[in-house]
Amino acid sequence: MYVTKNVTGKTEEAMKYLWGIDLGSTKMEGIILKTDDKPETIARIRIPSDAWKGYDHVTGQLVKLVDAMKTKTGLTIERIGMGTPGIADPVTMVMKNCNSQCLNGRYFVCHFLVNLGYPKIRL
Repeated sequence: MYVTKNVTGKTEEAMKYLWGIDLGSTKMEGIILKTDDKPETIARIRIPSDAWKGYDHVTGQLVKLVDAMKTKTGLTIERIGMGTPGIADPVTMVMKNCNSQCLNGRYFVCHFLVNLGYPKIRL
């Protein structure tokens, strides 16, 4: 799923970076790639997700991961892609079919973006 922040005044330089997160039941990993002819890893960080601790814990860990990526690189997010253990229903945006049971039936995408401080989004 790709989520784009509504931003005015995007610079060409800011769009040269791709942010991604792979969310799993036991761990999550974030990566930032420089997007040119030869993509280069700018940052890669892995932390425990510990989904068994519940929904609030997972969303909190995601915010910690993104904050760590921003701190390490000094970059800000313009857009971010995320692989999740399930899917967001395209009509309701509620998560379903997640092997991380705490995500099922939740508005995970929206909560994640609000927790990051991006209430105005384009999906």
